[in-house]
Amino acid sequence: MLQRMSRELSPEALESNEPWLHRALGETALAESHWEIALTEFRAADTLPDGPVYRSPLELYANIGRAFDAMNNADSAVTYYQRYLSAPVPADIRLNADVWYRSLVERGISARRSRLQ
Repeated sequence: MLQRMSRELSPEALESNEPWLHRALGETALAESHWEIALTEFRAADTLPDGPVYRSPLELYANIGRAFDAMNNADSAVTYYQRYLSAPVPADIRLNADVWYRSLVERGISARRSRLQ
């Protein structure tokens, strides 16, 4: 699918959708157990030449935590999940992110903490 999009979209369309393409590549890599690629792609999904893509790092923290979680790297997973929970962001951004990530993050912390003890 990603190769087809690369062939069919103009360079301008590809550039404006680059963060979403990186996120899709990160999700694909995560699903295929390519952990390092997933980490690289999730980080690239929040990077533009002039700075971060989003107004907050919540999605980035949650996705990097998921990748570390999949790698069974409990320390790093918990670190990123805690960053997600403690990041100072406006309420509207927190609410939107929490719909997608809050329960995943809280379950991840709970499960990883039990492994670390």
